[in-house]
Amino acid sequence: MENNLENNQECSICLECIKEDKHKIWTCDHSFHKNCIQNWKKSCPNCRCNEKINSNNYTNKYTNTYFDIQYFLSWASEITYKTNEYKKLWKNRNCLINDHKISFYKPYGVIGVCHDCSIVEPFNLIL
Repeated sequence: MENNLENNQECSICLECIKEDKHKIWTCDHSFHKNCIQNWKKSCPNCRCNEKINSNNYTNKYTNTYFDIQYFLSWASEITYKTNEYKKLWKNRNCLINDHKISFYKPYGVIGVCHDCSIVEPFNLIL
C-alpha cells in the first residue's frame, strides 16, 4: 500500500488514510475522520491540545453567552448517579416537558447542562 503523506494523513483512531472525510477540531495539526472523532469530548487524542478552532468543519451548537459549554464538556466528568434527583431540581420545566437531553457533571459541585437549549444550572452535591 502506497502512502502519500503530502496529500493524505492517517487517522490515528482507525489507522486508515484520510482522503475526503478530513475533520479538524483543534489548533494542532492532527486530523481525523469525522465519524471517528465525533463522540470524542476531550482534547486531541494525539497531543492533548485543547484549543478548538473555528472553521467550517467545527460548529458550536451551544448558544449560552455566559458559559462556554463546549469547552466545559471537553474536560468535565459526566455523572450517572442520582441524575433523577437533580432533574427534579431543574428550574426550567420546559426542558423536562419537552424531554431535552440534560446531563450532569461534577467539576466542583454539580453542573447540569441542557444540550438542546444551552441552559446551565448549578447544584449542590447530593450525597
